[in-house]
Amino acid sequence: AVTAAKTAAIVGLACTFGALAGGASPAVTDDLTRFGRAIGMIFQLTDDMEELLGDPAQHGQQPHRDLHARKKTPMVVGALASPTPAGAELRELFGSPAALGDAGALRCADLIERCGGRDWAYAAIAGYLAEAECALERAVPDPVLRSELAGYARRLAAAADR
Repeated sequence: AVTAAKTAAIVGLACTFGALAGGASPAVTDDLTRFGRAIGMIFQLTDDMEELLGDPAQHGQQPHRDLHARKKTPMVVGALASPTPAGAELRELFGSPAALGDAGALRCADLIERCGGRDWAYAAIAGYLAEAECALERAVPDPVLRSELAGYARRLAAAADR
């Protein structure tokens, strides 16, 4: 979860600097910062989904790298909090000092899925997309520019469907 917050903060800060460099008002700067944070979270959640639940042949990342490192991504945090039997098994596996190995990481990915991790991530991405579009409505009066930026956010969110 900390990693996701870092990504959102970095993208938000980039938008803040852009707004300040362009002479934006404090209100517009705040909205563009919100937009940046939202797309940062969309990016991170999409990346987490690919790494945890996607096909390594498609995304090119080492399979379950974050699980091997026991990184508490937002999807993992949500699954660990699940009161289901799958959540209990995940807490046991994740809390064990023993290395997960490939089989253990694969089992964790399955448990995250069974705890509703994919559905949670889709819902979170949809929420961040709505937040990004709302911030743009307030911050960007030019409809063409607003449409371009909103399109970027939608394409980023759609990447979770790969």
